[in-house]
Amino acid sequence: MSMPGQPRILVVDDEDSVRSLLQKVLRKNGYEATAASNGQEALDCFRTQDFELALLDIGLPDISGMDILEQISGEFPDTTVLMATGLADVDVAVESMKRGADDYLTKPFNIDDMLIRVEKALERRYLAVLAKDYHHKLEERVSDQSEQLQSMTTKAVRNLMHGFAEQPEPAIAEVQERDRAQASSPELREFGSWIFRRFGVGVR
Repeated sequence: MSMPGQPRILVVDDEDSVRSLLQKVLRKNGYEATAASNGQEALDCFRTQDFELALLDIGLPDISGMDILEQISGEFPDTTVLMATGLADVDVAVESMKRGADDYLTKPFNIDDMLIRVEKALERRYLAVLAKDYHHKLEERVSDQSEQLQSMTTKAVRNLMHGFAEQPEPAIAEVQERDRAQASSPELREFGSWIFRRFGVGVR
């Protein structure tokens, strides 16, 4: 699935060689890649620009990768996160997925596998953002239609009450005629009966 623009990825790893390699590979494959060497630097990057994806090492020197994950999930929910870990920390990586990470990678990286996982994660993010945007627009549309319906209903009731006040007999006759024409609708008959009771007029 094609995604608009050039996806922005933040690589967070304290190993210079790893950061440099991942940044180079990602850029070569069409991504805009930024690098951070520790947790605080990563958070500073997030607060100055937007990222579609973060490739986050669990073992950072200053702040735990799990703590960074929680902050990203809380402050930047539209960013998807892939955790990076050594083989000995796979259980921790699985736990990170329960806390909001999309996937995890094990070191040393298999570049082809990393690129596939990045692409899949970005696709899932793209679909999630589309669904979220659609849901938001749908809520706005329903809200607008509800307001319009409420306005129309209020206007109709006012017009009906005005009709009873100005010309009660013709108004009553009109409602009764509609009631007879749509006698198959018990809801309409009940509404007509309520109108007559409300204004103290007996049903003919």
